[in-house]
Amino acid sequence: MSTWEDYFAFGVELQKAIPNGYLITDAKTVFTYSMAQEPRKYLDRQGHFIGDDEQVQRAWDRALTAVRMKLTAGYFDNGQSSGSVDRHAAWNNGTELSLVNASWITAELKEAAPGTAGTWRICRNPGGPGNQGGSFVAITRYCPQPQAAFDIISWLLSPANQARNYVDAGLFPVQGPVPDRLLPAERDVDRRHGDRVQLGVLHPAPTSSAPPRPAAPAPSSVPST
Repeated sequence: MSTWEDYFAFGVELQKAIPNGYLITDAKTVFTYSMAQEPRKYLDRQGHFIGDDEQVQRAWDRALTAVRMKLTAGYFDNGQSSGSVDRHAAWNNGTELSLVNASWITAELKEAAPGTAGTWRICRNPGGPGNQGGSFVAITRYCPQPQAAFDIISWLLSPANQARNYVDAGLFPVQGPVPDRLLPAERDVDRRHGDRVQLGVLHPAPTSSAPPRPAAPAPSSVPST
């Protein structure tokens, strides 16, 4: 299912077989990850607002389509009581039939829904890879021991630790593929995703083909979604 349209069509057929289930958490998820696949978001390289351009309208229309097709469980889930979807409950009772999210969601699945081990499979996102931000590490000029700090960062991001982080938390390696020999032995008994547990580790991570997108100096002035 390489496109959102194919994904939605699959959801219609899936819900016929499992009437009490829904394809994807909410409209916000569809909108957020559609925007993540766009090379432009709300601000251009010069910091000008472009939130009324076609890329936003396209994501908005897609999110509304999912709601109108009755493929979502609600409008949004922000992880708080004010959200309209209890995802953890849905994972455990089998009503959420699929999800689109970052690779680290696997760690949350393990913690929140341990009884579902072996029932999930990993595939690529509908519409292709996306760029929904990330984490960054830097050493400021005020650091009293910059070389020691650099050594620690280098150790944390070493191939061996990247493999460890993938198995433990589902984090894709930031320095490219990790050799099979460095994968922890636990990967052989982690059956949550069937035979796809090594996805993104033995092969180049999907981040390598994610669309680059400029970040404005003050991106917090516009919601992250």
